Amino acid sequence: MKQIVHVHPESRIPLANESAQAYSFDLVTQVGDCVDACWENQNGLLGFLLDYNSHDLLKNLCEQLRYKLGRSTTSAVTSVLSIDHKIRSVSDVVIEVKARLPKLREKDLLIPIKIDEIETVAQFWKQLQQACGTTFAHRLIVVIGSPRGSECSLKGLHKLESPRFKRRDILSWISPVVSTLDWPDAARVISGWKDMMFRECSRDNHLDIDRVYRHLNFVSELLQENPAAEVFLEQLHMRCESYAQTTY
Repeated sequence: MKQIVHVHPESRIPLANESAQAYSFDLVTQVGDCVDACWENQNGLLGFLLDYNSHDLLKNLCEQLRYKLGRSTTSAVTSVLSIDHKIRSVSDVVIEVKARLPKLREKDLLIPIKIDEIETVAQFWKQLQQACGTTFAHRLIVVIGSPRGSECSLKGLHKLESPRFKRRDILSWISPVVSTLDWPDAARVISGWKDMMFRECSRDNHLDIDRVYRHLNFVSELLQENPAAEVFLEQLHMRCESYAQTTY
């Protein structure tokens, strides 16, 4: 049952607040490398390979990249396209990408692709180049998430550093969010929140990427209801306790 959250009448969080968005959590190195490559390639097909095929990670990396490149010059991020050979084949996804190419007449296009088998990466990339070509008025940016251990030796496909979330990333994300809320005793809120987030999102004393995004999505939605600090912390405590009971 969804918990009732009491709204703090004097604390309003702008819906467009970048700091409270899940996509602003870390990924600085990966997105920075993408931006550098985009600056060097002002048009055409540009691919990036990430050896982690999490749906949430791909979506949020692309959202952050779009923010960095400029939303006025980059089309909204499409849904993550998955290649799993059971529901959607390589050819199916290539056809879907090709159908979106008309958008390149006006803006860059960002497409996240989730691949479940390492050997499929080369097959997809080669078919994509053959079907769509490599020259466009704007950039077709394809971000591929594949299983751990994927290597990259394909022309035009840049290997990104493996993502690793660290404890300090929690504080780096939480502090700017709390600073926008005008809550009393902000330091206490930050301390309590970061401890509960680490407890909820850690696995073997390391942050689990998918758990982190589930937490971020939860708090981003919760904050839109403008709770008082005590209510917010209580909601986090209840979630943390419930999560611990169902996952351990």
